[in-house]
Amino acid sequence: MRKTSPHGPGSGGGGPPFPPGVVLRRGGKESLSRIRLHPDESRLLGPNAVRKRIEEFTLGRGLAREALRALEPSLADVAILRASGRTPRWPEGFVGAITHHRGWAAAVAARAAEYRGLGVDLEVLRHPSPALLRRILRPGEREALEGLPERERALRFTLVFSAKESLYKALNPHTGVFLGFQDAEILAPEKIPLPESDTDAAGSGRLQWRLSVTGGEGFPPGYTGEGCYHVEGDGLLTGVWVGRG
Repeated sequence: MRKTSPHGPGSGGGGPPFPPGVVLRRGGKESLSRIRLHPDESRLLGPNAVRKRIEEFTLGRGLAREALRALEPSLADVAILRASGRTPRWPEGFVGAITHHRGWAAAVAARAAEYRGLGVDLEVLRHPSPALLRRILRPGEREALEGLPERERALRFTLVFSAKESLYKALNPHTGVFLGFQDAEILAPEKIPLPESDTDAAGSGRLQWRLSVTGGEGFPPGYTGEGCYHVEGDGLLTGVWVGRG
């Protein structure tokens, strides 16, 4: 695997083009020095949590709190507990999502009056096996990989994989419906900017997604929505949002 950007997946200059009203916060282990868990959050870890789990959990909750604070200063010390399915339980009137990967984390938040759901995911470029391609990608998504150089192929595969993870986080807490990798199609741009892996150069853009099955009430087959991506070196961040109306 090539070198990952020193800023981690999607955490350096610039960023993914989320729409107005969505706040993104991201960072790595260096951010832990300013973060303290709420006592009620600490109890969620349990007595046998290993250091890696504690650091990831602390970083994710801290960044989520920073995103909420940017929307509503009175939430600076709010505890982000756990809903059903082990997903974060956001304060009344807000939606959001948290992700962490290899020592990095990101969180997004928005007001529920503006957005029904948000999703975010961090990944490092994956070079997929044929079996993984069949499991994750729909036929049209696999066709888009044909003939691409290895690194571009890995980037496009990882973007589709990551966007589907983000989509699940955006819809499942709202509808309770499980969505598999074959249940949605990611409509990524034909050309995705590909930075050099040993520089801070970054590429960002928008993507679309389309459901192949029913995603729950209000989300019939064929429902389409928007998302975004941000790539730095071998690091990738994707986001998905579901607006009101």
